[in-house]
Formats: sequence, structure tokens, C-alpha cells
Amino acid sequence: MTGAAGNIIPLMRNPGRAAGTLAALAFLVLAGTGPAPAGAPQAQDIPKSLQKPIQVEVSVVLHLVQVYVMDKKGNPIPDLTKSDFVLTDNGQPVNITEFEVRTIAGPGGGTAPVPPAAPPVPVAAAPAPAGGTSPAENAAMSRKFILFFDFAFNNPRGVKKAKEAALHFLDKEVKPSDEIALLSYSLTRGLSINEFLTTDQAKVRQALEAVDLGKAAGRAESLEQEYWLAQFEDRAATGGHVSNSGSSTQPSMERSEANLSWRRQESKNQARNFIHKLTALAEALRYVPGQKHILLFSHGIAGSLMYMHQEIGSTRTPINVGDYILRTDYENMLKGLSSANCQIFSFDTRESAKVPSLFDYDEQTFGLTRGAGRFMFTTSGVQQNPDLFFKNEDFTGLYPLTKLAKDTGGVYYGNINEYERNLGRLETMTGAFYVLGYPVNETWDGRFHEITVDVKRKDLKVSAPRGFYNPVPFKDMSALEQEFALFDLALSDRPVLQAPLEAVMTALAAPFGPDMNLGYLTRLPAETLAGLAGPKVEIVSFAFDENENLADMRRAVHDLSGSRDRDVVYASGGLLKPGPYRCRVVARNLDTGRAAVASCRVFVPPPAAAGLRLHSILLLRPGKEAAYLEGSGLAHRRAGEATTSWADLYTFDRSLFTPMPGAFDPGTTKVFCAVPCSVGGIAEPLIGLRAFLVDMKTGARTDVPITLHDKVVWGDLFVQSVELALGDAAPGTYSLYLHAEEKSTKAAAHIATELVLR
Repeated sequence: MTGAAGNIIPLMRNPGRAAGTLAALAFLVLAGTGPAPAGAPQAQDIPKSLQKPIQVEVSVVLHLVQVYVMDKKGNPIPDLTKSDFVLTDNGQPVNITEFEVRTIAGPGGGTAPVPPAAPPVPVAAAPAPAGGTSPAENAAMSRKFILFFDFAFNNPRGVKKAKEAALHFLDKEVKPSDEIALLSYSLTRGLSINEFLTTDQAKVRQALEAVDLGKAAGRAESLEQEYWLAQFEDRAATGGHVSNSGSSTQPSMERSEANLSWRRQESKNQARNFIHKLTALAEALRYVPGQKHILLFSHGIAGSLMYMHQEIGSTRTPINVGDYILRTDYENMLKGLSSANCQIFSFDTRESAKVPSLFDYDEQTFGLTRGAGRFMFTTSGVQQNPDLFFKNEDFTGLYPLTKLAKDTGGVYYGNINEYERNLGRLETMTGAFYVLGYPVNETWDGRFHEITVDVKRKDLKVSAPRGFYNPVPFKDMSALEQEFALFDLALSDRPVLQAPLEAVMTALAAPFGPDMNLGYLTRLPAETLAGLAGPKVEIVSFAFDENENLADMRRAVHDLSGSRDRDVVYASGGLLKPGPYRCRVVARNLDTGRAAVASCRVFVPPPAAAGLRLHSILLLRPGKEAAYLEGSGLAHRRAGEATTSWADLYTFDRSLFTPMPGAFDPGTTKVFCAVPCSVGGIAEPLIGLRAFLVDMKTGARTDVPITLHDKVVWGDLFVQSVELALGDAAPGTYSLYLHAEEKSTKAAAHIATELVLR
């Protein structure tokens, strides 16, 4: 009935989708009717132009709640209607204005929404409020699964089995519409985001295949078992007493116990770090819409580190109350995960979850390093054998993992060997869900709304959010929250945390110099800068190779507070290996979080050999001069080295033209471009150029008349300015081809780029 909350999503333009834009509504605040205080001006003394009611602007957003309803056997119930649900926000009943049923189809299918019973009332659009970021308009309420590999509390065998389970989940249970993420935690690297939420399951599989079994660290659980076992052996050898002053073995025992105590404290520190990282993760996931199903593969933190338990064989202090601080941190983590709408499905990978072999008993009770062997009688009486392979569960992660799943509305699965059946159960449980929406006043104060969801039909189990947090200004977010927001913008084709502002870019593959062969050129329009500009704007450029691995990243922070009235052209670049790349640029205001995103694709060819070769075309349009910024990789010249920059290589009159990545305006009849051409080994080259367009929709080819203008020579490289006469070319997307031929050698080369006419 309760769980963690979904995100705040703006009211929808399209009633069938779980997204939209913010609506700003002005509400009239009426003044009181009591008498005015003495000396106060009367109404007739106030000019009529000032006699206006006070208006307060309030942003109303649609909050979406993702609800799972199951019968007693755990099967989803997909036939409820809006009238079957009762929803409260902070104890107050609310009117459900949006209702949708989503069912998951069979293998190869996606989510199939059931049309709402009654269409919602459309609401006019308005801009996002200042001081924060609004969720994206196209953010859909889909199933979200996060595969979480815990390397700190695990071992290589457990990680290997977990990897098998995760691959099976991707192959057999995940549907195309599901969003998948891969996270991991290790003692050395901390929390790692291996792959952010994406529907591209090939990316997740690739990241999962790279999971390193060697990252699995030693078990704090096994240390905890060793610690209490040593305590018992000490008491058993001394007649049940903690110390024995007359024993010749006392110094060595004290040293051993001191060493174990130090190691146990170290395991507590490791557990505390793990808990704090998961708490920070919960805070960062607050604003990701919908329920997040986290599949945690772990042994778990030893329960005796935190919770009360009975010491085996103890005759003086039979009860240990655990660590209060560690226990409090763990309980706070559970609350944070639950309120962030994260359901934990814990898959216990510990060794004792496996079926023991025929010789496990002998292996664990003979030849022990401490020489304890098998014994049932001691000086203090009959004792339980501490070396049985059926371990005391107080010293394992069983209880913490079980509590983690229960308190977040998930399920604990105790035997990783049964992952096929358990993952099938998980798929069945999440096979259908409801999306309930109701309007709330948006307040950027980070406060928590407590939500309850009930159904009128009896004997049904409801899994729904426990509440949600109001958004907070970007500058008040934690570092991990801001990092998640950047990953969302950089990796997601449809960012869910905000609707990015408009930006366009092109990537130029050319021989810029010894330290760069690829340049990123991004245009931020003036209308975009009106919502983006500020004293601290970070611009981050990414290049992903054909396997979607990050091949290059450049970051710079600029003051754009004075650049609101004209376009800004930003250039960056780097040195990459030959091959295809997907490029993306994110420009983000570090005070407000508002961001613009642009992307494109490019192929970096091998280094130019002798002969004729064309390089990337830079399209230009007539227009006023823009502001130009250069980031790392383009503006830096080494001492004593003549490194060519993009501005040197692509020469044009900035007072007449600006770079034009993106679509050209309607009615465009002429297009200008700069084309670099290598002529290595050709003496006094004479180059002829011709151009043609290929309609990407019909495949029709059209020859384009060209006019050659200025030419700038750089040794064996020259840059030719070209004017293309498009005539009456229809709006659409074209491939623009330039074909070059050297007259004397008959050497030929060609290059192509995308040309979009609105």
C-alpha cells in the first residue's frame, strides 16, 4: 500500500501521456473586509490605476503516482477503474484527474496503455519556474529496473552467479519499453554508475558483460563470523571466563582478540560508507519519475554489526545490543529509499544460500587453522559446535537484506541459484500497473508529501508510493543529484528530469593539428540563452564510440551573463582514433540547472595519406555576428608549435556569416559552406568541384550549381569557400555531396553532410 514517490510531472497537453509542460495560474487574493486602521489611506485617496487586487503566481503541476495492485498470489490485477482508488496527500483526500492502466505484453512486447475512462481537462502551457528544473515533457511512466552489484559485501562466486542472473533478466524478462540502469559499489571506487536509465538494452548488456569478478571484496560477514567464533573459543578454553590470568596462552589470545576487534571496527566503517552511499543514491533518485525497482545482488551487511543478538556460548554477557549509530544510519537509509520510490528486491548471494556439497561438513570441521576441531564438551559444559556449515544467521546479512526488501515494499530472495524462478515472479508482479494523477501546487522547498493509496475492492495488495518530495533549486542539490542530472542529459535520448532548451551542433573531422582531429561546434541561439545565460555556465562535450563507450570528454565553465541578445558559437575538440562517433554537448547553468543539449554523429577517417582528400563541410548562413567561445582542445597552442584551430581552418567573414548546424529557415535558396581539402604530394593542384543533393526520403538526386569564392592555403591544405544555389528545393532532409577532382592527376574525393530545409 505504500512505497516511494514518483516525480512531479507537469500537467499534460496530451491526456494519454504521463508528461507535459508547466501551467502558471494566477489566483486572486481578496483583502479582508474589516475597518482600515487609523491614518491608513482610504480607497478614494488611492489612484484607480493602483486599485488592483493582489495577484500571486502559482505553478500547478500534475503529480503522477505509479501503483501496483496484486491478489494474494502476487498476480497483478489490471481491471480496476478510477473509482476503485482512494488517494490522500498529507492526509487530505485528492481528486484523481488522470487515470491510466499499463499492461506489459508478452516476449518482445512493450507497455500497452489502456485509454483513460474520461479525458482530462487540457491546461495551457507556461514556462518552467525560475530557480529549478522542470521534468521533461515527454517523460513517460514506464517500468524502471536498476541492476545493483555490491562488490563490497560479496565474493567472486556470488558476483559470478549474480552476473548470470542479470544476463538472464535482460534476455528473458525485460521488455523493449523498460528502462534499465546498471550501478555498482566497491570499497575502492565507491558508487559507480555503469549505465544510466536507458531503453537501449544493448548498452546495458555491454556494461554488464564488463562486470569484473575481481572487484568483489572480502566479506565483512565472514569477519563478523570469525570475530564471534573467536570470542566463543576464548571462553570455551578458559572455562567460560573472558580472560585467564594464569594461562600461558593469554598474551597470544589478547593479541588475536585485539586484532579481530580492530578488523571488526574496520568492517563497521566499510558498512557505514556503504550505507551513506546508498542514502545519497536515494536522494538522487527522488526526482526520477515512477517506481524504481532495484535488483540488489549482495550478501548483505552482517546483522550482528547493527542489531541485538545472543552471543554463542556466552555465560556472562549473553546479549549484544549492536551498534546504535550504525543501526540508526541503516534505518535512515531504508526511509530514504522508500520515500524515493525505490523498491529493493534483494538477491542473497551468500555462500550459505547454496546447497552444500557432500564434503562441506568435513572441510569445515577438520583441519581448522585455530585447531578447534570437532568438540561438543568443554570445561564449561556441553557447547554448540561453532564450526557447523549451517551458520548462525545473526552473523550473516540475512536479516538486513530481508528488512531492506520489506521496508521498501520489495521482496527478499534467499537462494541465488533459483534466480530464473524468482526473476519470473518479479516480472509477473510488475506486469501491470496504474498511473494516477492529481494536481498539486509546485513549491521549490524540498518538503515531503505523505501519500496513501487504497482500493475499495477487498483482499488486494497495493504497492504505491509513501510520498514524494517537492523539488529543490539546483544549487541546493547534492553533488550526486547534480551528477545524476548531468548523466540524464548526456546519456538519455529523452531526459526525464527536465526538458532541455534548444541547441544544435556539428562535428568537424579534419587535420586541425597534432593534438586534435575532431572539433565540436555548437550553436546556442539567443532565445535559448535567455533561459540559460548566467555567470557560471558549464559546457561539457562528449564523444561516444561505436560501442557507446566514452571516448572523449571536455568541460569548461564560462560567464554567459552578457550573451543574452545574440547567438553563441562554442567550439571544443580532441584527438580520437579513426571510427564512427556519437557526439553530444550539454550546456548547463550551475545556479539554476537549466540546460541545453545538442547531438550529432561523425566519422573520423584515418590520417590523410598523399593525394586528394576532402574533410568535413561547415555549413554557413548569412546573419549577424555571433559571440564565439573556445573550449579545451581548440584554443591551446603549445610553446613553439603552430597548432591550427578551427577558426584558422574554416575561414569565413564573421560579420556576414555564422556556422549553421541544424535546419535552414524556410525559403532558403542559397547555402554557403567552407570545405577543407588536402592535396599532399600534388604539385600546383587544380581542383574542380561539383555538388548534388539526395532526398533522404525519396532517394531523388538533384544537381546543385556552385560558385567558388575565396581560397585560403595552409601548406598541403587549402580551404575553399563555396556558394550553393538550391533554387526551389522542397523542404526536407537531404544529403549534400561534394565531389572533387584534380585535373592533372585525375585524383578524386568526395564528402557528404546532412542539409535540412524547413
